[in-house]
This record gives sequence, structure tokens and C-alpha cells, in this order.
Amino acid sequence: MKKQLLLLIVSGAFVACQQESAEGTQQSTEPRKVNISTRAASDLYKITYPVEIYVYNSAGTVVSHQTLNSEADNISLSLSPGAYSVAAISGSTDFSSGYSTNPLMIGNTNITVANVDVLLDVTMNYAVSSLDVNVLDVPYTATSVSVMVSPQYSAVTNFCEYSGATPVSIPCTKKEDGTWSTGKVYVLPGASDKTVISFDLTYPEGVSNYQITYSSPLMPATPYHFACSYSAKHSLSCSISTGTWNSDVTQSFQFGQETNSPETNTEEKEPVKPDNPVIEEEPSKSDIPTIVVDAIPAQGTVWNGHAVAVVEGDKALLVSMKDWASMTSSLNAKTPNAAADALASYKESDLTGWSIPSEEQATKIMNAYADNAVLTAFNTAIKNGKGSALLKTDTSKANVRYLCEGGTRTFSFVTYTTTSAGASVATYHLRGVKEVKFKRQ
Repeated sequence: MKKQLLLLIVSGAFVACQQESAEGTQQSTEPRKVNISTRAASDLYKITYPVEIYVYNSAGTVVSHQTLNSEADNISLSLSPGAYSVAAISGSTDFSSGYSTNPLMIGNTNITVANVDVLLDVTMNYAVSSLDVNVLDVPYTATSVSVMVSPQYSAVTNFCEYSGATPVSIPCTKKEDGTWSTGKVYVLPGASDKTVISFDLTYPEGVSNYQITYSSPLMPATPYHFACSYSAKHSLSCSISTGTWNSDVTQSFQFGQETNSPETNTEEKEPVKPDNPVIEEEPSKSDIPTIVVDAIPAQGTVWNGHAVAVVEGDKALLVSMKDWASMTSSLNAKTPNAAADALASYKESDLTGWSIPSEEQATKIMNAYADNAVLTAFNTAIKNGKGSALLKTDTSKANVRYLCEGGTRTFSFVTYTTTSAGASVATYHLRGVKEVKFKRQ
């Protein structure tokens, strides 16, 4: 049996396989004991048992195949002197549908058996990427949504050798809030320097297809979070947030054209816009107050009665301790100034001049708190300071969408992307922001 033992048909994600060696000091003709155990490459990785262990001789033939059933297990072999390769396989190896709901881990090590017993520790790495795609603002008449990523490698061996190329189609499930999601799936790496992402929206009258290009292949051991919004405008932006494997890649984009949905006024072909919608602009440099401090406050803390959301050098972006609910966007014909008026009169301790977050500021806040544990810690500090937490969902379990970009767009701590605001919806939330500059005494 050759090293091509494990052959998987799949698409989109991959891993770096590490090589280690353990050797004796002199050649011997007597068989030696080799004890094999496994460990994850990071404390944040979780090995799924059982783990299949394959030992190959220098000719590439399997001389032993055994199974580790738990973390406490190890394997003891008797091997004659010589060079060997060891492969450890954990998790799902079934990618017949192009993706899996369980991750694949692979570990590789080379050893030389001589005149001493060997204690071998095989390091396991993820051989797949984590991928989830959320599609927002899909017309309510759509009956199904599917996502395709291409081209992805179609096969991998026990020694992390990838080959082939194939598109991978992933069906979406409609959630209670009206968004469509693939959920978390696992795919092999991208087989090109770019990734083409296609969307099929099925209606009673037929299927509409849309396509965008992501400028990188899906990389090893990396969680990807793609969020898209069905809109008349086409845009592509990318942001990075901390993850438990490599850094998460959070990708947001828009495609298609606007159409009526439950969030828009269904009695009109187009949303009614006020004659002069209020668009809050970022404050100029002269509007940013300088505050003298003993030490620059840490990000994710409450300082002097203010929630410090983002810290960049000596500058910080504060988010209001107050949360306004049941707000309308600036596209609402009757109350276009509701959000701006609420912030115009808002004073927090000694600070005034709070504004609606720009889309850039909203993205910074989302990226800073993409990790649920970090968001929870920040919310604990806010609540201890008698403020209102930054919400993921409301009491009805619906996603909370905060206004940004002058009240024309929204952002969410569930999808971690920005989307267009509706003209008739009155269920948005609002948090003001304030840029400040710190100066040490």
C-alpha cells in the first residue's frame, strides 16, 4: 500500500503539515520499541477521536495501522532499524458531497529507528478550512439559495499532498430572521490564486445566478466568514478578526439588484426617501478632543464612565453606554432625523458631540469583538458601569441591527457585516460613537 492511501474528493480548505524526526545515535539490528501518541498543534485545536495511525517504511508500504480511541491512548510498536514515516488522521474523511460538517486533521512525522527506544509525539494540524456563508436581504419570494466556491482541490493524501480541482456547491438554510446560511462546513484548499463564489437564488419563475471573485484562495486551517447582501450596488471589502485556528477572515460583499422584501415598503416599487436625508459625517481632526490621562485606557474597558470600544495608538473610539431601540433609518419618510436627533442631545459625563458610526467605524467595532468571549467581557464591563450591553439578538431572538453610515446602513454582531437599511422598518438599534485622543501627563 502506497502513501496515496487516503484519497478524498472535496473542495475548499487546507492545512500545513509539520515534519518532525526522532533518531537513535547508532545503527542496530535489533527491533526497538516505538511509542506513538498525538497532540494538537495548538491548545485551541480539538482532536476528534478515533485517530488512525499509519506507519510506512522507506519503500512507502504500510507496516502498521492502528487506532487511538482517546486522548489517554498511545501505540507501542516493535520496529526494525530503518527510516519510517508516520501519518495520523483524525475527523471526517468523507467529502463525497464536496464538503463535510466535521473537520479533518492530519499529522506527519519522519523517524529513524536505531539502537534506542523511541517516544514519538505526532503533531496534528487542520487539513481543512472552516467556511460559513450568510446571504442577507434575499427577496422573500426566493424558495432556495445555494452557494458555490471554485476551484477547490478535490483530493488529499495522508501526507498533505493536494491534487485535482472541482467546484463545490453548498445549500443554504433559511433562518428565522430571513437570512440564508450554509452553516459551518469544512472544505479542502483552493486550487487557484483566486476563489470564485457563485449564488443561485431560486424563484417560482426560475433561477437567478450571481458571481463575485474573492482575490485569494481558501487557506489552510483558516475560518472564513463570508457575508453577502442582495443589492443594486456592487462592493467588496475584507476584514480580519481573531480566531481559534489562524486569524478569521471575515468577507462582506453585495450583489444583484434591489427588490421588495418584508423589510421594505411592499406598497411601493422603491423606498420613499426624504428630500434631505441626514448623513452624519466623521468629525474633522479639530473636532476630536484631547484628554490628558495617566495611562491610555485599554480596549474593551469602561473608563471614566465611557465604553472604550477601539484603541489605536493614542486615539480611541468610544461607544455610548446608552442603547436606543425601535429606531428608524434616515431613509424613513416620516422620521428621517430620529437617530441624529437622539444623539444631538446626548451627553455622557463630560462628553457631547456623539455621532452615528460611519461604516468604517462600525467595521472596526465588529472586528474588535468578533470573538464571543471578548464581546462578553466588554459587555460585562459596560453593565458594571450601568450601561446597556452590545446586543447580538433581542428578546424575540431576532438579530439586532445597529444603524451606521448616517442611518442609511446597519451592522450586526451576528453576521459581522454591514447591510442597507430599510425605509419602513422601525426596529433598528442605535449606539453613538465619539473619537477622542489621549495625552499622557
